[in-house]
Amino acid sequence: MYEMKRCSRCLLPETYPNIRYNEEGVCNYCLAYRPAEYIGEEKLEELLDSYRNKGDNYDCVVGVSGGRDSTYMLYMLTKVYNMRVLAYNYDHGLVSQQAKVNLKRVLDALGVDLVTIKHDQTKYFRNNLIALSKKPSPAMVPALCLGCRYGVLSGACKVAMKYKVPLVVFASSKPERTSFKNEFFRTRFNRRMFGMLSELLNNPSYFKPSFIPMYIKDYFHDDSHRYPLSPILRILYRKVRIMEFFDYIRWDEKKIEDTLKTKLGWEKPKNVKSSWRFDCLIHYFKDYVYLKLVGFTERDELMSNMIREGLISRKEALLRLTGEYENLQSIGKEIIDDVLMKLNISPSVLHNFEKYAKERGQGV
Repeated sequence: MYEMKRCSRCLLPETYPNIRYNEEGVCNYCLAYRPAEYIGEEKLEELLDSYRNKGDNYDCVVGVSGGRDSTYMLYMLTKVYNMRVLAYNYDHGLVSQQAKVNLKRVLDALGVDLVTIKHDQTKYFRNNLIALSKKPSPAMVPALCLGCRYGVLSGACKVAMKYKVPLVVFASSKPERTSFKNEFFRTRFNRRMFGMLSELLNNPSYFKPSFIPMYIKDYFHDDSHRYPLSPILRILYRKVRIMEFFDYIRWDEKKIEDTLKTKLGWEKPKNVKSSWRFDCLIHYFKDYVYLKLVGFTERDELMSNMIREGLISRKEALLRLTGEYENLQSIGKEIIDDVLMKLNISPSVLHNFEKYAKERGQGV
């Protein structure tokens, strides 16, 4: 892994946007960090009780991907809290096979009904990967996910309204929420929207008239509008309550993995070192591009937040991060090449990222 200066308390590197270190080498993000506060299991049970038997056939809609955290949430809501659950899955066309296997296995084991919405995002992904390769910019890496934020949130709420279910539950956790994506926009402008417009104008390859509605929808369904829920989303989905399971229950990676293995036979792909976010193949491209452009990924922020929360030591986190990046180099290229071939995208689309990395001495 590329050797660079990192915070002496967490793992955020010198290439993290707007980062500063004090005399002890501690970054400004650690100094400003406030430990996560959880609403608590008692309040969770009160909330779930208030929605129990309010719907005709289901108490809540639960967003599931076949990945780790959403599967654990599904298990807890059905087996521990005895909710009548309707599972919702969004299939964007680039879902890992293991996630699909896990999802079927878990749903069969729990006896949970499933609604899947399929929306092929590959046209957005293909266009935006090519656009990004023409003018590499770390701020625009999330554009590879265009359509997903809207599909996951909007789809779940629409399913809830269709089946008259009053509650929608998601499994995002506080340690995995990142801030660097918005910070990359703010390095040029103080507000994210202006930074995004600047990036789009600087690279017209992103623009297709048919994409504009999705850009707008996706913008208003991203994480910055979910925490807290924005007025627009409250208006759009006023008939349902949207909640995050891990706002109430402390996120504990080891407990989650142990529960899934022992109770459900859930598995991560055998060639993948980390169980985090293997379910979406687009993540491999995002990791690849971030590593080439700035030498870090969302994993660095996840590990840093886990350190700050006392979930892992800095030494253990650094060893794990190094191992995960070595693993990504071996399996990531194989997955990326396979996706490029299936989507008929030339491997040469990656050349500019490699060139960018060499010019700046970044990446792995």
